[in-house]
Amino acid sequence: MPMLPYLLLILSFFQFSASNTQQDCSKETGIAYETLQKEFYDFQTSYNNDVVGKFFACFWKKNGVMNAEGIVNKDAFIDYFTEFAHINRNNTAEFVDNDMVDFDFEQNEQVDAIRVVNCVKIGFFALTFADREPKDLLKMMMT
Repeated sequence: MPMLPYLLLILSFFQFSASNTQQDCSKETGIAYETLQKEFYDFQTSYNNDVVGKFFACFWKKNGVMNAEGIVNKDAFIDYFTEFAHINRNNTAEFVDNDMVDFDFEQNEQVDAIRVVNCVKIGFFALTFADREPKDLLKMMMT
């Protein structure tokens, strides 16, 4: 059975907390979800994208992936993606350790927040490639 139905089921359990995070970050950054949606959908988000960088710096901090100083915790990302994708943590760690994603952080909060967004996009693409069905990744992350 494809993993996507399991992923959707798991994500539905986290809908309340994620939507609170979305609302909190929208309020704190002044960025409406609709604006974020327009900026999010390039396959690799530009590191110059202030809208995505600002919003996701807030989002990653509230999810524990980034600390208050804007430093990304690689292990916290692995935990987040493992829970988000409902896969084995070892598979996520292998994905990260094999340099399939760019963890070359610059200590710039917004740029690094976008790097994490791009890591999720690449990981999500790899997981869902076999399904060949378009999915709304941003909506899934927020619900």
